[in-house]
Amino acid sequence: QDEVRVLRGGAGHLLDSAAYHRAVVGAILDAGDALGALNHLRDASRQPLSASPSLYAIAADLPASLAEDAAAFVDAGRERFPASGELLVVDARLAIARGDLDDAIATLEAHLAESPGDDAARNALAVAYARRGDVDAARQAVEAIDDPSATGRLNLALIYLEAGRARAALNTTTALLDDVGGVERANASVLAAHGLALALTGELDEGRSTLERAAELDPDATLPRRALAQLEQREQFGVEAIEIDPEARPAFDRGLFALNRGDYTGAAAAFADARDVADAGILAYYHGLALLRSGDARSAVPAYRVALEQLGPNQRPTVLGNLGFAHLQLGRYDLAIEALRESVELDPDVPQVHVSLGLTYFGLARYADALASFERALALDPTLETQLAQVVAESRRRSPQ
Repeated sequence: QDEVRVLRGGAGHLLDSAAYHRAVVGAILDAGDALGALNHLRDASRQPLSASPSLYAIAADLPASLAEDAAAFVDAGRERFPASGELLVVDARLAIARGDLDDAIATLEAHLAESPGDDAARNALAVAYARRGDVDAARQAVEAIDDPSATGRLNLALIYLEAGRARAALNTTTALLDDVGGVERANASVLAAHGLALALTGELDEGRSTLERAAELDPDATLPRRALAQLEQREQFGVEAIEIDPEARPAFDRGLFALNRGDYTGAAAAFADARDVADAGILAYYHGLALLRSGDARSAVPAYRVALEQLGPNQRPTVLGNLGFAHLQLGRYDLAIEALRESVELDPDVPQVHVSLGLTYFGLARYADALASFERALALDPTLETQLAQVVAESRRRSPQ
């Protein structure tokens, strides 16, 4: 909160403060206040020195729960700055996120007929084509960008991944690897995209090894590290053994890619799209996971309940652990303890579930039980010691002697 106050205080003193306002909005969103972020943008737009197309474009960062408000804010910006190509592209991307692909494509094509050099518009057009399943048109849109280099083709692969077209992404990265001399000569960015495409098309072992090499080449890159963690979770959860409706698969893959990028709001929207096509337990589970990570624990609960009803016994401990954590986030200790205890009974070797159970006991003032749960978590994963030091000490202090 202090960071948000400092940022807000400085924003008004900048002549061109769009970048600063983006930082403010990011900090407010990180604090879990989506409506506060929207209100900040509205307030800033009323200040003559702050108002600019770039300020209105920040609305694209707002979560899906405020999609209508974001679109309305961008529309207001377009009325104020009717010649702004930047806002036109943002408006089109919001339409793509809503699934209004035909409208977005028509808008972008008309704009590009007048401004053929707008690469941002052409990139958005490629995303819309890929989302619609028109892989050839997406490729042609990217090839029309004045960047025929490996970077341009890597961008195309990422567009395919963003659109849930993993097979097209794999074909693109495979051709790119052939051109650069194979895996041994490729950079971390190409390897990360290739590894993700492999994993999403079912080539798990090769995908893992490729992502590991990408992480070794660039230890600071978040995409391969997140992808590896997600891949491990998928394998533990048994995703590949669960059949997913082919028509829902593109949206499901789109959600997995968004998770790998840390775009939890976008992931939740993608998994919701997949469930609209053909709801299933695995889709409900991932929908709940994305909702929980985006801070919407209340919406995650019903998704996890659907997952519990439809998934098998191998997935039950994980779903119960996540459901219990969602209840914990909502302060429903009674429901949390029920789910977490059952999760521990079914699989006693997951440290994070013991942490959640310990926090639940702590919230119920059952400090001895909390301490026992924390100690069990530490026995399973000693790296949690720093994270749990304060709550362990407090549990020990409050426990009856």
